Amino acid sequence: MDPKALRDLLYFVQIVEYTSLNMAAQKLNASRVTLGRFLQQLEADLGQRLVRVDHEGMKLTQAGKSIYNKFKPIADNCYDEMKGFFGQSQEHEGVVKIIAPETYLDFWNGAQLLAFKQKYPGIHLDIYFGNALIVPSDPYRFDLVITGGLPSCQNFYINKLSTIRSELFCHEEYANKYGLPTTIDELRRHQNRMIMIPPASSKRISDGNRSELGNTVVIHSKQNNKTYSLEPQSNITATGFNASLFINSKSFIAETVIHNADAPKYYVPVLPNYYVKEFNMYLLRSQFATSKVVSLVSNLITENIID
Repeated sequence: MDPKALRDLLYFVQIVEYTSLNMAAQKLNASRVTLGRFLQQLEADLGQRLVRVDHEGMKLTQAGKSIYNKFKPIADNCYDEMKGFFGQSQEHEGVVKIIAPETYLDFWNGAQLLAFKQKYPGIHLDIYFGNALIVPSDPYRFDLVITGGLPSCQNFYINKLSTIRSELFCHEEYANKYGLPTTIDELRRHQNRMIMIPPASSKRISDGNRSELGNTVVIHSKQNNKTYSLEPQSNITATGFNASLFINSKSFIAETVIHNADAPKYYVPVLPNYYVKEFNMYLLRSQFATSKVVSLVSNLITENIID
């Protein structure tokens, strides 16, 4: 038998010695989530249900009883070698589910991430892409959430990661067709072809087929404290940071967040000495995600990954 498969079956025996996952977690110096995921992965590997967990505790299925009876004598002989597994080795193995804006990943420090993976090869980062400004409707599906929004509920630890800026870009064919604005006054002549991210406080005005934002966009200078007001005439607004759809249409100047170095060659910065908005980005950690693995990844994000 494969050594890892044998080890997992022996750990299974050690877990189900206790009447509940809570008791097993306490005795084995692990979180309930860690043990639950371990059992789920083992069942997936074996292709059969081994244990049922309900309000009364853990109950072995017939397949679970068969494995327990077969490997219990072996586990008893290996107890000293296994007793520290979940408190030491297992804490460095597992899957951490993260949801983050796709463009925000451009800001991650690749060298630090590679070093982390080399140090903890047993930790897998399962990354999903989400809206940058909105907390997911089901945030508890994830261990960690990177977002510009704040949750309405209180069951999260919140760390501010950074402040980033949105800027204006267009397609190179747009610049060739309409000209590339180089001053605020020239930009105002493009107001009917500008796509902006509405601020959370904006109010939408609808009148038949017409829809517009009831606010004025302010452009900020990077070089001094001056600001300039514009009133985009386009009835289209972007949601989140990723406005590539509008840039790729070759018909708009779009507000977005992107690293110039990582932008496609046909993305042309518009007024690169100015920005439109600043956003606070937060790391939300579910209070139910208590395993050491999640703590390691959380620390990685807050202390090392972000440049």
